[in-house]
Amino acid sequence: MIKNTQEAREILEEAVEYSGGLAEMSETGLDDMITELADTNVDVYTADLYKWAGTNEGYTYTDRAIDEFGWDGVGGELDKAYMMGQYVRNTELLYEALKEMEAIDQL
Repeated sequence: MIKNTQEAREILEEAVEYSGGLAEMSETGLDDMITELADTNVDVYTADLYKWAGTNEGYTYTDRAIDEFGWDGVGGELDKAYMMGQYVRNTELLYEALKEMEAIDQL
């Protein structure tokens, strides 16, 4: 799981650099990259998922994921709902990091 915006920015900067730079990427390409990075940075160990889910943040993002995708959309299982909660959180952090990167590029 991505811990904060700074870590999200580091992950995104590395991926963007590997892809040829922010200016070279289309909006669709960035969206696809963020989706993939959000997904690959979800915890896979049950103990880690349940530890995170027991926090206020875990509850909030899991609830948002269920609201957004529905119970069946999050896999219909508690573990998968927690994973989708982390995915929603990771996506949010990566888009915040992208906004920071775009703001710096415009200076």
